[in-house]
Amino acid sequence: MPDTLERDQTELGLIMALGAQLVATRGYSSADVEQTYTRARQLCKVLIEQSDDARQAASQMIPVLIGLGAFYGHQARYQTACDIYDQIFALARSSGDPEAMMLADWGPGYLLVHMGEFLSARSHLEKALEAYEPQKHQRLITVFTLDMGVSCLSWLSWVLFFLGYPDQALQRSGEAIALARQISHPFSFAVALAVATTLHVYALDVEGTRELAEEAIEICRQKGFTFWFGVASAFRGLALAWRGEYHGGISLMREGERVWRASGAVIGLPEYLIVLAEVLGYAGHVEKGLGALEEAFEMLNKSGETMYLAELHRIKGDLLLKHLNENQAEAEACYREAIEIARMQEAKTLELRATTSLSSLLSKQGRRDEARKILVEIYRWFTEGFQTQDYKSASSLLKELS
Repeated sequence: MPDTLERDQTELGLIMALGAQLVATRGYSSADVEQTYTRARQLCKVLIEQSDDARQAASQMIPVLIGLGAFYGHQARYQTACDIYDQIFALARSSGDPEAMMLADWGPGYLLVHMGEFLSARSHLEKALEAYEPQKHQRLITVFTLDMGVSCLSWLSWVLFFLGYPDQALQRSGEAIALARQISHPFSFAVALAVATTLHVYALDVEGTRELAEEAIEICRQKGFTFWFGVASAFRGLALAWRGEYHGGISLMREGERVWRASGAVIGLPEYLIVLAEVLGYAGHVEKGLGALEEAFEMLNKSGETMYLAELHRIKGDLLLKHLNENQAEAEACYREAIEIARMQEAKTLELRATTSLSSLLSKQGRRDEARKILVEIYRWFTEGFQTQDYKSASSLLKELS
């Protein structure tokens, strides 16, 4: 075609459609995804410079930037992704378009979760969800690969869990899966299942993790959704290891990890390595577990993905005690660091978990009054989640200390 604005507009439409398919089948961090959205960005700049309607042309840049932001976010290049999302907000505000503002809130939601900024993530996701209208906005699936409502509900489930509202988290996760079923969109359904799987990992729910992972694996295998197949496979292996099938479970975790890394994605790997470390400790491979934590810590330092940092310190404390019981002082320091991080993030669930570990250690040292005092305060904060493993463990320990 002749080198005209019409030609560039046609190419942009084709490239955006291609980008959505590449995200689904090769993962957000594929080099093809970066190349595709980079080209789309170049085309948008040309359209903005030459179009008679610069505002309309600028609005086309928002989905392109969301695609690039997702690429950098899944590579755990969070500062670059944050810079891109700042550009999205600027474009959305200047456009005055409510849909653009909804996209600007939706885009960084998952990013802020992984960065441990749970309150900010909740604010953005709830604003986007409030503006979401299924009949009106499901057309955006062709641009963004998955349904925005499913995405918001899924990531919001994580946020609510960490903030100390596990019942609400499970409700939102269920709503995400139900919505994905209703709209019959395979990739949205796969994402909803995979994110729900991870939620159940965080909640220490063995059977929930296994069931959701198996369902996610099946649809990802059928449709070729590489990244989420790796995630679901890794956590299905975790569920097996939790049941005591350490050899087969850890092997499956490693195979899922291989697929995960092969997609180019780094996002979520620190959290995976942290739970892998815990499983290795259960299996008697304490040194390997400490090694996995060290790798996770290096990733966190490089990327700033602090969502599960409190758990890293708590599990390190557990492994130190397994490795050599004389490490009690160092383990106590790890637990206290975990508590401090959880408090800074308002991550009440992780604070309860770390405080339970510290209280258990103090109790064994004969410091029962201190153990009870620190645990009862965070325990009484909770108004839901009474059937979760975290709450039950804390409750059982308090009974022993009373």
